[in-house]
Amino acid sequence: MKAIGKAISWLITGLSSIAGIMVVLLVCHVTLDVVMRFVFERPLNATILYVSAFYMVGIAFLPLAAVEEKDSHIAVELLVERFPARVQSIIAIIATIVTFIVTATVAVRTGQEALTKYATGSYSIEAGGKILTWPT
Repeated sequence: MKAIGKAISWLITGLSSIAGIMVVLLVCHVTLDVVMRFVFERPLNATILYVSAFYMVGIAFLPLAAVEEKDSHIAVELLVERFPARVQSIIAIIATIVTFIVTATVAVRTGQEALTKYATGSYSIEAGGKILTWPT
């Protein structure tokens, strides 16, 4: 069981590292676009689309597992912290079940939408660049 936990922890670290790399790539991409736009008057095609559809999605969602692993979510416990430990445990279990149901529902619906967009070959066009957007 400890090996599984360690493997998951390594996976979470890897995902967080990928998100960090994506931040650096985003900064480089936008900087290059600005330089190309104002120095050479030849901006890169579809920078805003790449930033919003790919970089920001990865940056927002890849590190969520690390936040959960470290229990670092923002929490306001005005009332619950005053309850007995047993009641707090029951509330935590209920919250976990509700979170699982909502997350599973969102995952299924998002997957269905991605498959629909994939089947139709969904894409966006910005400044002459045709970019597939169904993956995000």
